[in-house]
Amino acid sequence: MTAPSAPLRIYLDTSIAAAAIIGGSAHSQASQDFSAELSRANSAVYFSRLVRIEILQMLKKYATKDLAPPQLQRAFQLDQFSQNLMIRQRWLDFGMRQLDALVGTFYRAYELPIQMQTCQHCMNIMSQYNLDSHDAIHVATAMHNNLRYFATVDHDF
Repeated sequence: MTAPSAPLRIYLDTSIAAAAIIGGSAHSQASQDFSAELSRANSAVYFSRLVRIEILQMLKKYATKDLAPPQLQRAFQLDQFSQNLMIRQRWLDFGMRQLDALVGTFYRAYELPIQMQTCQHCMNIMSQYNLDSHDAIHVATAMHNNLRYFATVDHDF
């Protein structure tokens, strides 16, 4: 039995990108392997511009809640994140460079804007499925771009 092939077009939720760029975190190996498979298959990868904002928030959370892998905590002196501007800037810049590097591995990557009609659809999805707004906007964005495949490691889905 052969493994299913990667889809030609897929939407990546923030959770996949976050796990893929922070090695040693939950789901990081699976997300890195999945991303590599998408790259090998020349899949068209779509993601919302919101991913950049959510990655920044995730990086802050990892730094302030001691969630980053120990080697990154030491390398970036994350125990001083709250008190030191340079450490914050360096850590956040690192995360954005990691995201850009991940996106750069894909043959075709498309960063999608959030449109007004997508926001209206988000409200409907929130009410129908009881999702948080940041999850519903990703679903709405994927739907508005006719993307049938949606990748996430978020437990809310």
